[in-house]
This record gives sequence, C-alpha cells and structure tokens, in this order.
Amino acid sequence: MSATGGKLRKKSSDVAVQGTNDSSVLSKASAAARGYFRDVFIQHFVCKVVRRSPLINRGYYVRWRAVDHCVRRFLQTTDCCPRRQILSLGAGFDSLFFRLHADALLDRASVFELDFPDVAHRKAALISSSEPLKERLDCFSPPLPGPIHLSSSHYQLVGVDLRDQKQVEAALRAAGMDWAAPTLILSEVVLTYMETQRSDAIISWAAKLLPQSLFVMYEQVRPHDPFGCIMQEHFLKMNSPLHALTQYPDISAQRQRFLDKGWQQSMCLDMNQFYFGLVSEEERDRVESLEPFDEYEEWHQKCSHYFILTASAGALMDQALLVPRTKLRPSPVASPGQPPSSVPSCRARPIPTCVEGLGMASSCLWGGYILLTGGISRTGRGAETRVLLRDQEGWSMVCTEQSAGPGMRLHHSATPLPGGAVLLYGGRSSPLRPVTDLLRVSFQPCSPALGAQKIQVEPLTCTGDSPPPRWRHTAAAVRHRDRDFLFVFGGKNQSERALGDIGFLCLDDLHWTQVPVEGVTPAPRHSHSACSYEGGVLVFGGLGEGGAPLGDISVLGQTERGFCWERIDVHPPPEPRYSHRAHVVGQKLLVVGGVWMFSEGVPGLAVIDLATCTSVEFSLDTASVPHPLMLHSFCSELTASEEPELLLMGGGGNCFSFGTHWNRHLVSVELPAVLTLSTVAS
Repeated sequence: MSATGGKLRKKSSDVAVQGTNDSSVLSKASAAARGYFRDVFIQHFVCKVVRRSPLINRGYYVRWRAVDHCVRRFLQTTDCCPRRQILSLGAGFDSLFFRLHADALLDRASVFELDFPDVAHRKAALISSSEPLKERLDCFSPPLPGPIHLSSSHYQLVGVDLRDQKQVEAALRAAGMDWAAPTLILSEVVLTYMETQRSDAIISWAAKLLPQSLFVMYEQVRPHDPFGCIMQEHFLKMNSPLHALTQYPDISAQRQRFLDKGWQQSMCLDMNQFYFGLVSEEERDRVESLEPFDEYEEWHQKCSHYFILTASAGALMDQALLVPRTKLRPSPVASPGQPPSSVPSCRARPIPTCVEGLGMASSCLWGGYILLTGGISRTGRGAETRVLLRDQEGWSMVCTEQSAGPGMRLHHSATPLPGGAVLLYGGRSSPLRPVTDLLRVSFQPCSPALGAQKIQVEPLTCTGDSPPPRWRHTAAAVRHRDRDFLFVFGGKNQSERALGDIGFLCLDDLHWTQVPVEGVTPAPRHSHSACSYEGGVLVFGGLGEGGAPLGDISVLGQTERGFCWERIDVHPPPEPRYSHRAHVVGQKLLVVGGVWMFSEGVPGLAVIDLATCTSVEFSLDTASVPHPLMLHSFCSELTASEEPELLLMGGGGNCFSFGTHWNRHLVSVELPAVLTLSTVAS
C-alpha cells in the first residue's frame, strides 16, 4: 500500500470513529429526556433530541450509571486531597464536567477532556453558543488557538490525537495537569478503536505518568458468541473495528491486561453484574417502570457484551470503586464453536429451508407436519400461518389455504389438543396490546397433487373467570378426572412484570374451572417452559419478577383431588435461563437455547434426568451453520423418527443498535449421542 493510501485509510477510519460520538450523544440525550437519568446539559450538544427505542435508552442508562458511579466514588474517596483531577480520554460531547459542576462536586477538582482536534473544536463552538453551558465556566474566553480549545479554573478542553503520546503529554502540561495529584482516567468506548498496540501503550503510559491514579474503562467484550459476532460485524461496516477484542476477548483477559501494563489492582464487571450487583432494587424498579418494555433477551445480551473496569495504582490502589453486593461467579460453559474438553458438545446441522421469524409459536400436527403461527418477520408483524413437512427430500414449506388468519400475535402459546387440533392462547401485538381471543386451529392434510393444505381457524368463546391477558406464558395439556384441561401458568402483561397465577380451561365445555392445587406454587415468571408430563406439567426456568433468570424445576403432579406442586432438586443444578424451549423424552427433560446472564458462552442443550435428578450441559457445535445461531425467540419441536432430533425454527433478535438478526435456516440437533452420554454421566 502506498503512503498516501495509508494516510487516506487512516483519516477515513478517524472520521468514522468521530462519528460514533455523534450517535452516542443522541442516544444519551434520548435517555435523559425519558427520565432514565438527570442531565439537563446533554441537550445542548445535539441539534434536536430524538427519541430512541426503550432498548437503546436502557443500554445508555446502564452505561451512564456505571461511569457516574465510578466518578462519584472517586470524588468521595479523594475528598480530603488538596487537588483531584479527572482526565477524560476521547470525551466527545459528554456533559460530565457540567453535571459535576452543577452538583457542586468539583471542589479542588479539575476536569481535563481530550479528543480529536476537530471534535474539540466543535464542542468548544457548541459551548460558546450556549448560555447554560457558558455560565458554568468562570473566566470564559472564546475558543483558543492551539491544542487548548477552552480553559477555565475547573475545565480544560484539549484537542489532540491520543495516539501521539508526546503531544498529549505536552498539551496536558500546558493545560495545567498535575502529574502527582490523584487522577481518575476515563475511557468510555475509546481505546478499542485504536490498534491494540497503541491502546496498550496508553494504558502503560498512564500508569507511569500518573502514579496516584484510577483508570475507568467501559468497552465491549465477548466477540465470539452470536451477539458478539453481529456486534463486531456492525463496527466493521462502520469502519470502526473493535481492535482490542481480538487479544482481550473476555473480562478476565481485560483485567489481566491492566495488571500486565503496570497497574497494581484491577476489577472488571460486565453490565449484568454491575446492574444487579451495584444498582439498588429501588432504582431498578424506577428504571424498569419508565417505558413499556419487552426486549429482555436483547437487553441482557447487550449488558453481557459490555463491561466496566477499574484499575488502580499508588495510594489509590485500595480504593475499590466496584464492590458488588453479591459475588457473581461465571460457570465453565463453553462458547460456541470451540468447546473445552470439560464440556461435551452436540452437533447442530443446518437444513437448507428458510424459516425466519421472532416470537412465533409451533406445534406438531398429525402426520409429521409442524404448524408455525404468529411472530414477526422482516416485513413486519404478520398473521401468516405456515406448515412444515418432512418428505424423502427433507423439510420444506407446504402451500396452505386458510379460512382466516390468527391475527397479529407474538409470544403466544400453541398447544396440541387430543384429536389433532391446536389451541392458540394469549400473546401480544405490542407491549401495550395483549391478545385476548382464543383460537382453535384445525389442519386437514391432503395430497399435494390436490392443491393447498387446508387450515381452519375458529374463534372460541369461553365461560367462567378467565385469567388476565398475558404473553410469554406457557399452556400445556393436563388430565384431571379423565378430562382434558389447558393449564396456563405465568407470563407477563402490561401491568405485571411476571405473573404467578394459574388457570385451568376444561376442553370439553371451554369453561375456566377451579381445580384444587396443593403445594408451593413456583415463583412468578415469564419466558419459561412447561411440558406435559405424566398427566401433569413440568416447569423449568424463566425470568423472575426481580429480572434475573431462574433455574428451578417443579412438577405439577396428579392427585386424587387435583394436583400438587413438587420441586425437584437436581445436581448439579442447571444454569438459570429463560426464553428457552424444552421437551420430555422418556424420563429426561431436554432444554435447548435461551438466555442466561452470569455464565460464559451461550446456552446449548441441557439434559436433566428426572429419574436420577442429575443434569448435563452440552454446548452446541454450530460450525456448519452458515450464520450466527441466536437461540431465543425461537421455536423447537421434537420430531418423530427412528432417530429423534430437535428441529430449531426461527429466532434471533434486535441486537441493540447493531441491527436485527434473523436465523435463516432450519437447524437440526441430533439427539441419540446426547441421550447416551447423559445417561452415562448420570
């Protein structure tokens, strides 16, 4: 490559990195406007406050909260020092100085902000044109020539390329930086955009130049799982690759990075750990009540792919800024593609049939057909009902003729009934609009030569006291006194984060009936699984009302009077998860996919032996699947064949600001080897 070409590519990348500042400040302004945090100054750095999605607002809230927590803890612990400093690397249009000044937290403290000269020039111009910002600066003067664009007794805005350490050091010296004073160095998604050799050099340089300091860094992590792959691809398309992820892919590697570069102590938490460990329950309740929200999987995955790190040196090394209330220990579960020898794996095989959709419901029909209803596709929320059939050539979509559509619904249930029909219950069209009707779907297979397969959709009218509307619930068939019932448990709706009530619908007369149930009802939850089992129901996992995944197993067993709940203690206990799918094979419960928070990698396949009360976790070998396989908001069915297999359909999600991912192909998980290995392990 010529020298000219290299310079042009470098300039293009620098401009792209600067563009991430513009996107970030818009998202922060949106979150502040919706009340996620108090910041009356950020609006002065945008032309117009644009409303972002609730997922984006939550994501920027937890980022803001983590950085704000560390900054305020630093100012508290250095309150007795004659001088304190905050050095913000790549500060962009952040309003940190103005917020701290308004809260009277900058006594004997100064804020130094560094960024590209073009960014610093634009920020100085915005401050100069805003009276609410200017009045926070004493001895205000117009933007200055040279690297120092604005200067006051507590604030220095410096325009310099961070990669040039000599220029940075000279500019900071001219701005009045005291190398011996306690200093907090802040890097908020900045260093990862540099080549790793350069960012490592900055970390080492800071440890040497500022011997009494704390380093706070917020960045991305875990690049190899499906969400991480999509995250990396997004930044590559934006010409802003995340360099550090290659050499430092997880939080332990990031922590060790700082220790190796001259820092004496280091602490690192992903944002799930921070949110549940350092944000009070009262504050979480406040945040979670601000907007209608139903993107839990994407929210928790976003949080698992960002971290907050603190590193300390000198007299400040004992000042821990991140001390979670509870210790969160990752379990040794593998990332996809490269399972360690301690975690067995099973093969996932792609099937060249395209089935896309999020929030669908599926059910096996007589004759080997599979019914797919509802959900959302690339074209929006559709009322399309689809049918899959396996013939000698494999799985394919068959042409259908419908009497009527089931209407728009996501996160509903589809329960096979005796006689071959399917009952659709619950769901939503939006987080504010639950679906209240009950539908019976009947399928009349015919020879493909005779035309389309006929589907009959029939609304049903029920009597009795029906449960409140809900979605993300379960509905399974049970038997009571020789009659068939639909058993409904859990879910959520627009007023309850997690429901814990139960309902029995008699399928003979469509009457909601009170059936005696003894024992301790499982905790309220949604996005769990419930499988028909020996006339009752087997419930596993889900997301609890406190917002954390559950890993308990309960069986609703038959009694002479009705039913009785009994908890099953399994060893080792399966990892808590939600948004998974489950199936019973003999005396084994198969749990596939889902989302967990406090474990490495992504959930694969868990086999729980109900006879021995043991469990084995398998990773999914997805090397042959031509796209990242995101196993949430998906469907699965246990197919009837000589060698049983799990058929995975649809799934994916809105990957924060990185775009929506759709699992394109059907995927088959082979079970014979899994069932054999789990039996040996038991």
